[in-house]
Amino acid sequence: MKKSKKLTLTNVLLMVGFIPLIVSGIIICLITARSVTGHLEEAIYGQLYIACDGLRKYYQYDLDTGAELSYEHDYVDMLKDHDIEMTLFKDDTRFMTSALNEKGERNEGTKMDPAIWAEVKAGKSVNADGVVIGGKPYYVYYMPLVDGNKNVVGAAWAGQPEADVRASINGVIFTMVVVMIIAVIIFGAIIAFVARRVVGQLSSVIKSVESLSDGDLSENERVTSAIREVDDISGNVYGLSNKLKEIVGDVKDASAMSGKQAKELAGTSEQISDTSDSVSNAVQEMAKGATDQAETVQRATENISLLSDAIQTVADNAEQLASAAAEMNDASLKSAEALQDLASNMDTMGEAVSGISETMNATNLAVQSVNEKVDGITSIASQTNLLALNASIEAARAGEAGRGFAVVAEEIGKLATESAQTAQEIRDEMTLLLEHAQDASRKTDEISGIKSNVDQVLRETTGTINDLIANVGSTVDGVNTISGLTEECNASKDEIVDAMSSLSAISEENAASTQQTGASMEELNATVNGLASAADSLNNVASRLDDELGFFKI
Repeated sequence: MKKSKKLTLTNVLLMVGFIPLIVSGIIICLITARSVTGHLEEAIYGQLYIACDGLRKYYQYDLDTGAELSYEHDYVDMLKDHDIEMTLFKDDTRFMTSALNEKGERNEGTKMDPAIWAEVKAGKSVNADGVVIGGKPYYVYYMPLVDGNKNVVGAAWAGQPEADVRASINGVIFTMVVVMIIAVIIFGAIIAFVARRVVGQLSSVIKSVESLSDGDLSENERVTSAIREVDDISGNVYGLSNKLKEIVGDVKDASAMSGKQAKELAGTSEQISDTSDSVSNAVQEMAKGATDQAETVQRATENISLLSDAIQTVADNAEQLASAAAEMNDASLKSAEALQDLASNMDTMGEAVSGISETMNATNLAVQSVNEKVDGITSIASQTNLLALNASIEAARAGEAGRGFAVVAEEIGKLATESAQTAQEIRDEMTLLLEHAQDASRKTDEISGIKSNVDQVLRETTGTINDLIANVGSTVDGVNTISGLTEECNASKDEIVDAMSSLSAISEENAASTQQTGASMEELNATVNGLASAADSLNNVASRLDDELGFFKI
């Protein structure tokens, strides 16, 4: 089977597994990075708030009493080891700071950003990122300093270099990315393993289906799977293959038997035809004998009519009449023997017809058995088609993951439909074969009826011939009597006339019977020819069925 250039199920399963896994990993990394960044920034601002609040409280007493702030850096430098810088502002000017400028000097005497100072002047605390101080961006927190009169006289400041914060955030993100990559590799290996297992099992099922589509029923292996749908499909394909193998084998046997019986039927028909030809010849001879007999009787009647005018002529012709009577007796005996042969041949034909009828009945039973098995194929194809439809529905519910199963289910549905169509074609052929067999059976019934009629005619003809023989014997005796007792001839004339009249009627009946027998034999020949034609048709059907079944390999 030619394979189209499409995505394999392995690629589909890998894409279905990997793409969502990678996309979800990227999304999780982005969301987590954003969340981690937010939480770290909140933690930084919390630390800066604590530092600012500590610095404010450290100098709050001096501010409340109005004392001069001492210029010392011990407190503002105490958190440098934690990368936190602190500054004490007088108004908007840096009075003391641990932050250094680009020259490495304390960044004192510089001004606060006017926008920030405006908010601090209003008594608000301010936190921000990206604020450049001494040439470096900082995360910063400003807290206003209030004197004893509740006036804002400066600010406490705490800051942490943005580069340090970003380094911490990037470290966390890098760790997450590494963990995500490892997870993708592990889950990808699991997905690839599962995909290969599933595809391997489906490949075995597909191989079995391809063998079925090629008509090869010899390779039949049951594939088991932990996946219910795959196991169901494999089981049904296995069952379909076994059922097809059984049905094809039975159909081949039935086809071979039908061909053999068709040949036997043709031979029997030929034998019946030969027998009927012999019977026809015998009937023709009997008809000729009856005609000769009628002519002889006619001549005898004419001679008897002259008996009154020439009794002496009768005596002279007595010897001739005796000879004619002897010939008539011989002809009658031959007719009786021919009728006996005809009766024997008819009995033989009856036995042959009975054999043909039994053969036709066996053919009918074989065809009915094939039709029952075809019904089994149709039922299995319908169940397989329904299962394929259910698998397609389940695959559709599974979405992208079920697309490969949907393709397999569709192919199995097509195969089930083709199997049902092939089964219907076989059923049609079997129906045609059954019709031919039934027609042949009807022909044999007709032959049986004709045989019964012929038997009746033969019995009647035999009785007539026996009567004729008896009459001929009487005639011979009469002729002998005429030869010995010429003087009594005149007295016996009337009796002879009556006897000859009866003999004439019998001769006419014999002629009519032989004509009827000839017509019956012609009808029998026509029936036998029809039977031979039906046998040829049956043989052709069997040959065609063998050719079609040759597609399958068992």
